[in-house]
Amino acid sequence: METNQLIDALSAIFGGISRSRLFWDMQQNMRGERFLLSYLYEVGSCAQGALAPMLHVSAARITKMIASLESKQLVVREDDPTDKRRVTVRLTEDGADAVRTVQSQATAHASQLFESLGEQDTLEFLRIVNKILSIEEKVDEPAAD
Repeated sequence: METNQLIDALSAIFGGISRSRLFWDMQQNMRGERFLLSYLYEVGSCAQGALAPMLHVSAARITKMIASLESKQLVVREDDPTDKRRVTVRLTEDGADAVRTVQSQATAHASQLFESLGEQDTLEFLRIVNKILSIEEKVDEPAAD
């Protein structure tokens, strides 16, 4: 197969993957409010000022996301008792429940997919994706002076 044909085949595969339910769910969990909720679920609580650089969004965007999540009673903002200038954000129990529900749904969907693929194809898929990511890391590394 010629390089152009391989590129076309790869583009078609990635197009199909980008439309798949599993990819869509995973992508939604890696950005915006869901990502913020997942991050807080992992770390417990975090200074509001540290969230923007951590999540690679603007401080204004973090403020809007937190206000939205607060209105849904998924997070709370609290003054830091040791530093009155600092505000800490943490999940409420409803926020933790929401994260667990999303994680459970994603796990169930991925499990169905991997069951359909079978163990050998699943392991081969993961091996190849990891190899691609490793190659991409090397390509994206800045050149040494």
